[in-house]
Amino acid sequence: MNNKNFDGITLSILWSRLLAIVDEAGTALQRTSFSTVTRESNDFAVVLMDTKGRSIAQSTISVPSFLGVIPMMAKYLLNGDFPLDSWKPGDVVTTNDPQLCAGHKPDVGVVSPIFHKNKIIGFIGTISHVPDIGGVLWGAGARDAYEEGLLIPPTKLYSEGVQNETLISLIENNVRAPMQTIGDIRAQIAANDQGRKGLISLMDEVELDDISALADQIIAASEKAMRDAISKAPDGTFRYSYGADGDGLEEPITIECAVIIKGDEITVDYEGTSSAHTLGINAVLNYTYAYTAYPIKCTFSPDVPNNDGAFKPITVKAPRGSLLNATGYVPVGARNMTGNMLHAPVFGALVQAVPEQVQADCGAPCWCVVLNGRDPERDNMEFVEYFFLNGGYGARPTRD
Repeated sequence: MNNKNFDGITLSILWSRLLAIVDEAGTALQRTSFSTVTRESNDFAVVLMDTKGRSIAQSTISVPSFLGVIPMMAKYLLNGDFPLDSWKPGDVVTTNDPQLCAGHKPDVGVVSPIFHKNKIIGFIGTISHVPDIGGVLWGAGARDAYEEGLLIPPTKLYSEGVQNETLISLIENNVRAPMQTIGDIRAQIAANDQGRKGLISLMDEVELDDISALADQIIAASEKAMRDAISKAPDGTFRYSYGADGDGLEEPITIECAVIIKGDEITVDYEGTSSAHTLGINAVLNYTYAYTAYPIKCTFSPDVPNNDGAFKPITVKAPRGSLLNATGYVPVGARNMTGNMLHAPVFGALVQAVPEQVQADCGAPCWCVVLNGRDPERDNMEFVEYFFLNGGYGARPTRD
């Protein structure tokens, strides 16, 4: 098959096949996971990337917090200690660094290379909320990042198919539920392998040597769709101020949001937002980007699958050291309490520009019940389980 250009029908078929591949990998992750947070709450994502770390396809079963996260992690690896020519078949790299992944330590990223005919042609990555990562139980109570558990810097979990026993032992000895946690990480590795096999099978079937041209066309088509939709909105700066209070907050927090539409691009600026808090409700910029880009995409291009191109026209800014751009060692464990609110100021600003396209606020943030204990029927084995409770979605202009 010609690797340079694909007609519209062929592109659509191959694109759909790639989405099916990452969804199959996501199903493998769910079915082999040891925890309810993955199996039932879908707190994971699977992403297929090219050799530049650009997202080509993301699993349709996922949560908004993982939009763009794995590609950001992959690009960091490629530009740092793991350049493209250093990867070997059977390598697996992992990290849970909040600044590189999804904003708190329980979210563990796992990236694997994909080789075809002895040549690296892409990557597949998963990110999943593991049952426990040590420290205090998941919540907002930690005083700093050290109390939030084990930090895994970008490290090889497997090197050419050989497991890093030292890293496995380190994790096992620092978490409450080692069987669940290691089981979930191994489920991520299995999902990566499922996706790798699916892509290689497709490439052999259609006689495709690499995916670079296919990735370029998918990303370009998605970017064009988003830019075309944004360009129909009026130019301007649209502002919305959102406040929140609650137990443990001595004074309300404020999220100041300015949505700037200029031509076919959108910039969201959170200048004026409250400073980082002593409670673990702070969000890193990766996480802020994900929960900002999500409502924008829902508004302008909801039907185009998530990939690198769909988010190219979106820029997100937040003051360094603020609630939405946490740095250093401030606690971030319950950053979801803040991130789950971001759609509200974004929609509040967008409704001034495109009122017919914006839905009302929903019942967020989600509540989470965390259960920790020992099972007397299983030799007092310790367990950690999460159960999410969500409110309903807001109404749209023409329907509930």
